[in-house]
Amino acid sequence: MVKANLLSGYPDGTFGPAKLITRAESIVTLDRAVNYAGIKIPEIADVSVEGVSLNLTSLSLKVGDTSQLTATIKPKNASVKTVSWESSNDKVATVDSSGKVIAVATGSATITVTTKEGGKTASCSVTVTQYSSSGGGGSGPVTPTKSVSVSLADTASGIGQVATVTLTGYTDAASYRLLKSDGAPLTEKINVGKKVVVMFFKPGDTCKVEVYDAAGVLLDTKTVKATTIPVASATVTLTGAAAGFGNVATVTLTGYPGAASYRLLKADGTALTGKIDVGKKVTVLFLNKGDVCKVEVYDAAGILLDTKTVEAS
Repeated sequence: MVKANLLSGYPDGTFGPAKLITRAESIVTLDRAVNYAGIKIPEIADVSVEGVSLNLTSLSLKVGDTSQLTATIKPKNASVKTVSWESSNDKVATVDSSGKVIAVATGSATITVTTKEGGKTASCSVTVTQYSSSGGGGSGPVTPTKSVSVSLADTASGIGQVATVTLTGYTDAASYRLLKSDGAPLTEKINVGKKVVVMFFKPGDTCKVEVYDAAGVLLDTKTVKATTIPVASATVTLTGAAAGFGNVATVTLTGYPGAASYRLLKADGTALTGKIDVGKKVTVLFLNKGDVCKVEVYDAAGILLDTKTVEAS
C-alpha cells in the first residue's frame, strides 16, 4: 500500500489503525486507489433541451391584472433549464424574469419564453381590455375603483364584535389588518375573506384598514367608518303564476352578505324547491298565502348558513 503510494501513514512513518480517518483522508485514499487500478469513471453526458411549453397559450386580462406563466422544459432531466422572457409590446403587457405578466394598457402582445440551451421557444398571446366604467368620455386605461368596508355584528357570546372586511379592486390583496383611528392595532393580519372578532370597537367607530399582498408588502391603508350588519331576515311573497298553476315566490334575504342561494320547504320539512340563486323567483306548488314555510340560506360553497321560518304573504 505504501509502495503503491495509496497510503503514506503519519509523519513519523507509523499507522494508527485504531484511529478514525477524516473525510479528507478517505477521499484521498479512494482517489489514489482508483488511479492505481486504472479505473476510468465515466463522465455523465449532458442532456440537451428538446423543447419548452407554457401552461397557457392565450390570456385575456383587464388593465392592472396580473397572471403567472410557467415554463416546462423537455425533457425533465435536461442539464440546463435556464430560460428568458420577453414581451413583444411592453406598452401593453410586461413580463418579469419569473414569468409574471402585468397588463399595462389595452391592446395585444405576445409573451415568449426562450431556453438558454438550444434556443427553444414557446409563446402566449395576451389581449388586454379595460374594466367597464359608467359615464362616457375619456380614454386610456381604466383602473378599478379601490374601496374597503367594515361591517360589524354581535358575537354569539355578546362579547366583542364580528368584523366582516370587504375589499374591492385589490387584485393582489392577500390579507388585511384593522387598527383604531389612533393607530392602535385591533387585529393581527387576517386572510382576505375571513371574519375576525374585535374588542373595544363598535358600529360608527372609525378605523384604519391596512391591505397587504401575499409577500406581506403593504399595498394601501384606508380609513373607514364601521357599519352594522342588518339583522338577518327572510320574507316570502307570493303572486299567482301566469299558467294558473301554483304561485311565483319572491324570496328577499336581508343581513346575509355571504348568501348565494336559498331553498324553500314546507313547515314539516318537505322540500318545495331545489336550491335557487339569490335574487331569482321560483314557481312553487302547494304553498299559498298565509302558509308557514322554511327558508334555507346557503353560501357559494353550498354550506347552510341559516334556516328561517316565515309566513308567506
